[in-house]
Amino acid sequence: MNDATANNETSHGDDTACRIFAVLAGIIGCAAVILGALGAHLFREQLEQSGGAENYQLAKTYLMVHALALAGVSLQGRLLPSRWTLAAGCCFLLGMFAFPGSLLVVSLTEWQTAANAAPVGGISLMAGWLLWGIAGWTARTGR
Repeated sequence: MNDATANNETSHGDDTACRIFAVLAGIIGCAAVILGALGAHLFREQLEQSGGAENYQLAKTYLMVHALALAGVSLQGRLLPSRWTLAAGCCFLLGMFAFPGSLLVVSLTEWQTAANAAPVGGISLMAGWLLWGIAGWTARTGR
């Protein structure tokens, strides 16, 4: 396999990952909007009584912000493919499930053990931002 073939395979793999990131960004963004509606109507009383409204709001906000970040990673990955961009997207996904996910579980069920996933999620989100920055810094534009 020559370098050109290897680059085409890497680009194809990156393109597939970026398409998956784009689809998941849309789904997660939609889920954040749905969570907002559910929190304002269906879960409002439960969240107020349990004291989980603040965690619920934080989780919803983090999901929306990081869905947009994942969409940006998807776009950058398609324009300037890089392993750093792919790693950033994976960290964002892991972080979104672990950090806001654990906050949602705790706020809706009061199952405190779920909060143990929050630090892993927070670190993953921070890593995603740093990796995305590295991807931008090291991007080859062909100029």
